[in-house]
Amino acid sequence: MASLERLGRIAAGGAILSFGSAFVVYDLVRTSIMNSSYVKEALQLVEASEDARLAFGGVIRPQPVHLFGSQTRVLNDGARVSVPILGKGDEDGHVHIEATRLPDGNTWQLDRCILNVEWPEEKQFVLK
Repeated sequence: MASLERLGRIAAGGAILSFGSAFVVYDLVRTSIMNSSYVKEALQLVEASEDARLAFGGVIRPQPVHLFGSQTRVLNDGARVSVPILGKGDEDGHVHIEATRLPDGNTWQLDRCILNVEWPEEKQFVLK
C-alpha cells in the first residue's frame, strides 16, 4: 500500500480526492510558466493506494506515473489547463486532470480528474 506520509506535504494547489477509504493524491507544485514543460514541473506524481486499486475495480499501479512529453498533451486557454496523462507498460490507463491558475499566477488548483483504467466506465471525482 502506498504511504500517504511518504508523499510528504501537498504543495500549493494540491488536493486529495477520496472515494470511500481510497485516496488518489495529486501533487501540484507552483509554476509561473505555462507550456509543454509545465506538465513535468507541475504534476510530479500520481499515486494510488492499494485501497484505491480495490475500490476502482481496475488496475492502478501504486508507484508514481511518470510523465513524458511524447505522450502528454497540454490544452491551455490562458487560465485553465487540461492534461491527459498516460502510464507505461501493460497496466496503462488514463488520468485526465483539469486545473485552474489562481490570481497569484503561481498556484494551480485541481478542479477535476477522471480515471479510466483498463475498463470501459470512466470514474469521475469532483472536489468537495
